[in-house]
Amino acid sequence: MRLTVETGSAAPAAASGCLAEIGFGREHGLDPAEPRRVQVGLPPLAEPAPRELWWSERPVEIGRWGEIAYATDGRSHFGHLLLAEPAGGSLEALGRHAYEQILGWCRELGDAHLLRVWNYLAEINREQAGLERYRAFCVGRHQALAAAGWPDRQLPAACAVGAPGPGLLISCLAAARPGVQVENPRQVSAFRYPPRYGPQSPSFSRAMRVAASPGQLLLISGTASIVGHVTIHPDQKAGQLTETLANLAALLQAAGGQASYQALRVYVRHPEDWPSLAPLCREAFGPAVPLVPLQGDLCRSDLVLEIDGLAALAAA
Repeated sequence: MRLTVETGSAAPAAASGCLAEIGFGREHGLDPAEPRRVQVGLPPLAEPAPRELWWSERPVEIGRWGEIAYATDGRSHFGHLLLAEPAGGSLEALGRHAYEQILGWCRELGDAHLLRVWNYLAEINREQAGLERYRAFCVGRHQALAAAGWPDRQLPAACAVGAPGPGLLISCLAAARPGVQVENPRQVSAFRYPPRYGPQSPSFSRAMRVAASPGQLLLISGTASIVGHVTIHPDQKAGQLTETLANLAALLQAAGGQASYQALRVYVRHPEDWPSLAPLCREAFGPAVPLVPLQGDLCRSDLVLEIDGLAALAAA
């Protein structure tokens, strides 16, 4: 499996070996005619707008199960679901339903192992019924995972980003073989956060190491300026970037290998911050690493940027 970032208007999802084609714009969208094609409702901060293409070396089949559109090569499985929020409903209930769908899909695929999840929800920091919407989502997600008996040591890598458009969009990657959870020694594991961050700690790992040929891949969760469990440099873009880079470096070291990034998403809360952050990111990651800068709100209101992506670990 590999990830490339391309620009332009071509539509290669139907190409042999494509597991997913992920674009970015102002609204969420799934292509009813092509289960591999999804648009994430996060405005890109660079033109031309980039697209991520996830590839397999094996033949790919497409299908639908429940509310999930997916592609599979028999070993790796990429799925997407887009749910509307019912009037008067709760994000807790919607998150629980979404993850019940995802876990049911994994069972249908032969007890596939969930490796990576991307969660995009509207108004992520707004308080609703006395609870921040992200925290309500965490409760619902945990309820579904706990009901399925999902162990902490196999929680997937993940991110949760606020989108300007309505609805809950989730993309997920699963596989026949389990990954290896990687935690960051500079941070408290998210699933061990204290109650000050909500009634239920977030259910994800900092990264997931998976087998590839050659070497291994590292699926990197949303990584931000958090040390222990506390935000460092609140609301300060330069300081937060420095701390985020330190966390990424520690995570790669914990994964146990020399790494080369295949692609990175940079989520930026305030679009006017990107012109000054862009050269700093390019200096940090080098000219060859594709960067996908996106405007999105983060899971803590004092965070202004977050980075996630995919890295290739050199064979031991």
